[in-house]
Amino acid sequence: DLVDENVYRRKLHPKSKCSVPNRLKRHSMLQMCLDYRDQMNCSNSSVSPLVCTVGGYLTTLSEYVVCGNLDLCDDNIDSNCNTLSNDCVVHRHQMCDGIRHCPDHADERASICKQLVPSHLRCVRRFSYTK
Repeated sequence: DLVDENVYRRKLHPKSKCSVPNRLKRHSMLQMCLDYRDQMNCSNSSVSPLVCTVGGYLTTLSEYVVCGNLDLCDDNIDSNCNTLSNDCVVHRHQMCDGIRHCPDHADERASICKQLVPSHLRCVRRFSYTK
């Protein structure tokens, strides 16, 4: 349905919710909702790993909008990311978690991990899945 000259109203279907981005650019995707609501509360936890509050409600965010500088979470945790190499931007809670997220394994390098929280402290990671 045409809402105005440039905006169409679309119905979200399970297949369009949490859509997979165009792999040519990390955060280029077929966006269904202008406010990225189509990237929230995905039923598949393997694509919506980050738990946060949005508008005061607990929700999960798709991995495709995390580190996109969109500040969707109330506390902006979704934008708390580090550029570790030319082709790797990793959320802070994915660093030094024993899982390699960067092709060059930069997120698991001992030199970086030593600078993070001391091993005797236990921090809650807000990512809910492992790759």
